Amino acid sequence: VRGGHTGAVYWRPLPGEDRGARVVALIEAALERGRGAIVVTPEVAAGSAVGDAVRKAFPDAADLASDLSDRRRYRAWAELRQGRRLVVVGGRSSVLAPLPALGCVIVDDEANFAHKEQRTPRYHAREVALRRAVAARALCVLSGTVPSAEALAAMQAGQCRLAAPDRAAERAARPLVEVVDPDDEGPTAARLHPRGLAAIRAALARDEPAFVLVPRRGGADPAAPGARTAGQVAAELGRILPGVPVWRLDREVVDPGMVPPWAGRQPGVVVGTVAGVKDHPPLTGCRTVVVVGADTALGQAEVRSAEEAYRTWSRAAAWCGPRGGAGRLVLQTRHGGHHAVQALVRWDPEFFWRHELPRRVELGFPPARRLVLVEGPDPGEASAALAALAAALGPKVELLGPAEMGRGWRIIAKVEDAESAARALRPLLVEASRAGGPRMSVDVEPLEVLAVPR
Repeated sequence: VRGGHTGAVYWRPLPGEDRGARVVALIEAALERGRGAIVVTPEVAAGSAVGDAVRKAFPDAADLASDLSDRRRYRAWAELRQGRRLVVVGGRSSVLAPLPALGCVIVDDEANFAHKEQRTPRYHAREVALRRAVAARALCVLSGTVPSAEALAAMQAGQCRLAAPDRAAERAARPLVEVVDPDDEGPTAARLHPRGLAAIRAALARDEPAFVLVPRRGGADPAAPGARTAGQVAAELGRILPGVPVWRLDREVVDPGMVPPWAGRQPGVVVGTVAGVKDHPPLTGCRTVVVVGADTALGQAEVRSAEEAYRTWSRAAAWCGPRGGAGRLVLQTRHGGHHAVQALVRWDPEFFWRHELPRRVELGFPPARRLVLVEGPDPGEASAALAALAAALGPKVELLGPAEMGRGWRIIAKVEDAESAARALRPLLVEASRAGGPRMSVDVEPLEVLAVPR
């Protein structure tokens, strides 16, 4: 940044590295050149150590976090337009901030789903940041442990450079990951593995808390003892560890922003879902993580299921500290040879993508091809929409569907270039709205393609 370098860099920090300090240094370098900086972090509910560090180092920064009042954000926006502030921090909308003298734009945890706007216009902060850096001759820094398919494609195309630590340093800093098979001692679908329980007991003996990651939120269901919900696992732990506080961390029990029930209490065990896996563990000093139901996460009917599972486990494993310490992550799976599991053990995202990419190429999924998700509310219009999409996108498109989803329909288009597809669909959408054609909404490069509409 001090040297005026432009372009894009994907930065993979060491496990447990102080990303906030590094980002603050980038901002200071931009300011030394009389340029400004934009720092895009996951929304407040997702938590961000980088955002906290930037706000502490630059108290006069234009804060565009979504939990602030509209008046405060409007004032910050106006001061940016007037050139009175040079540092911006906030969620995905901050990437649009009017900062004319842009020196660097940083997207922390670039693969986080919070960076994608789910309402029209459905932009992704990463893509906007890359474009803004080119237009302003600035530097774009994307950070993360496991790159998204889109970031990987940019690196493969030479549009983004990789900045990663030496492999020896990564191996020295990587956490200890223990993989256990739940069937080691016979079928135990409704049980925590003894090795996981031993890790929890060892943490409690050190007067430290532990975190158990489960695939589903919800209460215990006697009719489905192997469902592995937060409530079911918490009830199981309560029986096994009498006298030990066991808390659930999911939206049915703890609302975002409320004081958790374990605040100020003795060390115990928190059982939570992926929503509870943030930069910092929910309990200070937590160095023990047990992953239950890992196969459920790997088996989700989504394009990115293995990628997201691996990314979540990596984020939780970073809480545990280097493998020479007392912390560890115990992963309970029947598929210990799966490339997501092995990449976690090796702490090697390149290993993951070497095995994941051929599957994506064979199926025509990102980054091999780009996806466009088209939805409509009236099943009776699905056939007309399919014909219109085929005509607009041309002979090279592969259309999947229409399929009934909820009360409407859904079509997935596999295209060579997402931007060209978006331009081709624009006249179709305009004409449909004017002439009363099939009603539809379009999401270019969706994060999920098979999830039931909420």
